[in-house]
Amino acid sequence: MSFAGTSGGHLNNILLNGFRITSATSMTAGNALHLTYVDYSALNDIIIDSNVIGNHNIYDGVFFESSSLNSYIGFNVYTSHYGIKADNGVELNLDNGQLLGNGDTAIYLGGGFGGLYTGYVSIFGGEVGIRVDTDLTGTANNQIFVSNRTVIDNANSAGVYLADNITSNKSFTFQGWSSSCIQISCNAFVILNWANGNINIGGAAQMLSNAGNAIYYGDSSVNLTIATSTAWNGNGAYGVYCSVATTKIISDAQGIGTGNAAGDYSSNCGGQLLRARWPSYTPSIGCAGGGTPPTLASIAGYYKTIGKTTDVEINATFNSTGTCANAVTFTLPNNSALSGVIFGREYASTGSSLSGQLVAASNIVSVTKYDNTTLQTSGYAYSLTGRYENQ
Repeated sequence: MSFAGTSGGHLNNILLNGFRITSATSMTAGNALHLTYVDYSALNDIIIDSNVIGNHNIYDGVFFESSSLNSYIGFNVYTSHYGIKADNGVELNLDNGQLLGNGDTAIYLGGGFGGLYTGYVSIFGGEVGIRVDTDLTGTANNQIFVSNRTVIDNANSAGVYLADNITSNKSFTFQGWSSSCIQISCNAFVILNWANGNINIGGAAQMLSNAGNAIYYGDSSVNLTIATSTAWNGNGAYGVYCSVATTKIISDAQGIGTGNAAGDYSSNCGGQLLRARWPSYTPSIGCAGGGTPPTLASIAGYYKTIGKTTDVEINATFNSTGTCANAVTFTLPNNSALSGVIFGREYASTGSSLSGQLVAASNIVSVTKYDNTTLQTSGYAYSLTGRYENQ
């Protein structure tokens, strides 16, 4: 069934109400309902499904093509391919409906789209809950908004799959529930492409993958903000897994209790993060003013960077005595923006206080005893900690 206007003559104020579209024949293409250049219209209580539950006879459900400001309220869509798809439109309002076990994607935005409002919408099963790309039209999407009260459950590949490689500098807000991914490679929210855009996850958002990650981050240009209210505990892998290095994640969210099996954030994730544990790094030892530094029995560094502030901890045990002329030096996880001091203690033998001098625009800290003499004897152990402004 189709309703088609033209680019120069859109159809307006159409009401479709109270019927079912089904098929006794297995379809391999086509849409049950196709609206082209239809604006300001409403679909109410329309069911699209196969003749017998389990057959998936209908291929695609409803296609809103170049159609804007429409509502689809009160629905059950059950297809072998896409449930609802849209392109080149704005403000598609979906409420009080179910998309059950669609073979590919439940809701597909394929380019030139901006403005998805989902009220009480339940998406269960299928490969992907909501997919956004530009494969239908090859044109950039605009802002995308998915409200709370939307549940994506038991997806095979991804709850939300964002793969728009054309759009730039736009926002995507998600406040729904994307959880219970059931395959090992399944992630609750996948970010492949959204160049220089802003993705905001919050409100009542819940992210859970039984076997994968809550969020897969694969575009280093994306500014990702995860609100404190986001629930993302108990994922089978990470809370956020970054396949690329980034410094553009802002997140107060972290695991609670048993947390996420592999950790809240993978090693490539950076930005203003609250972590269950500080990430580690391995400081390098050297000498200030010449000489040979002590060899090390052990060394470990830990740090947390939030914006322009870095907290650091360095623990080192010497295996030999050094001959550093002025001070023993260690590398920091990043450059200090200003000169400053961190402090510590030699705790294995002397109990002496230590002072670590930072130099502006350098990642080196020079460590001496409180009286500016060196402590570099075999068996000595340093513990240093402090905070500084990083570049």
